[in-house]
Amino acid sequence: MIKDVLEKSGYIMFGFSPSRDIDSVGTFTLVDFGNGAFTLYSVNMEESERGKGYGHLMMSDMIAEAKKLGAKSIKLCTSTNNIPAVKIYERVGFRDVFGAKEFAKKRGFDSMMTMKLEVAHETRP
Repeated sequence: MIKDVLEKSGYIMFGFSPSRDIDSVGTFTLVDFGNGAFTLYSVNMEESERGKGYGHLMMSDMIAEAKKLGAKSIKLCTSTNNIPAVKIYERVGFRDVFGAKEFAKKRGFDSMMTMKLEVAHETRP
C-alpha cells in the first residue's frame, strides 16, 4: 500500500510523542490528485493517545505541509458518529460539504460525510 500511495503523489505523515520512544501516535495519508486537489485518507490515532491534542497538532502540520505542496483544497470522508474527529476537523477549518451531519442528526442515524478545507495562501502586496 505504501508504494501505491507514494507512486500516486501521496504522502504518509507520522506523529510522534516526546514521551514515547519510537512508536508513532498517529498516521495520515495525503494524496495529491493534481490541480491543487488533495484528499486525506487513513487518519489513524493510537487509542491510548487520543484526547491529548496530537490529532489537532498533526492536522495543523498536515495543512501547513499541504500548503507547501500547492494544495488549494483538501477533502476527507468520515463518519458523522466519529464526533471527536469531526470536532478536530471543524476546528482546523474543514466543513461538511453536503450537509450529512445535520441530515444524520435529524434522522438519528450514522452517515458518512465529506468534509472539505479550502486552503488559504498568503498573498503578498
